[in-house]
Amino acid sequence: LSAVGMTLVAGLGLSTAMRTPPSRIERLVSQQLERRNAQTTSQLRAVARQEPALWQRFASRYGAAESPIDDFERVLGGVSRASARVFPALLALQSIAALALAWALYHRIGRARVGPPLSPISEFRFNDQLIWGVVLGVTLMVVPTLQEARGLGLNLIVFFGLLYALRGLGVLDWFLAPRGFVRLLFFIAIFLAWPVVSVFSLGLGLGDTWIDWRGRARPAA
Repeated sequence: LSAVGMTLVAGLGLSTAMRTPPSRIERLVSQQLERRNAQTTSQLRAVARQEPALWQRFASRYGAAESPIDDFERVLGGVSRASARVFPALLALQSIAALALAWALYHRIGRARVGPPLSPISEFRFNDQLIWGVVLGVTLMVVPTLQEARGLGLNLIVFFGLLYALRGLGVLDWFLAPRGFVRLLFFIAIFLAWPVVSVFSLGLGLGDTWIDWRGRARPAA
């Protein structure tokens, strides 16, 4: 978190020094995503032309009056527009995930030990003062006089919301304490029911700021 935070501050400093408005960055990200979407859909259309019989069976199974490629293109366009608005938050989250993966691989294959290895997800937590990031994001989104800062508020909500959802997932993992094959089923269930689990985990993570679920004694089985 500290490394990503310092990097974002440095990026904001460079953007300010070069007088690059956030709208220009969002436009560049949107153009890049649209270019990738166009390449993907063009490849799908090429497959449809090369394998018409196979594609016809797929389209009939899809059960839509329009071409499934058109539907896919619209979905990609919607995802791209939403991603461009929260690009800084997604970039920060991806950076944290990449750093965590690199640190875990280092401690898995490295011989020299530098710093502690990553703790299990059941122990995932961070400074409770980061709750003010959520408060600030919600404030920027709901106060009418702060409409110009809604982009910043949305990015704060996405970034801290996903962090707190992951914290809530750690609380859930600690409480259930799955082991072996049950643990595999636990993560499969999370993957299949991710919308419900995400909302529930977010509530657990936010509540952990005040209640400290893992500081309480685990109930006896």
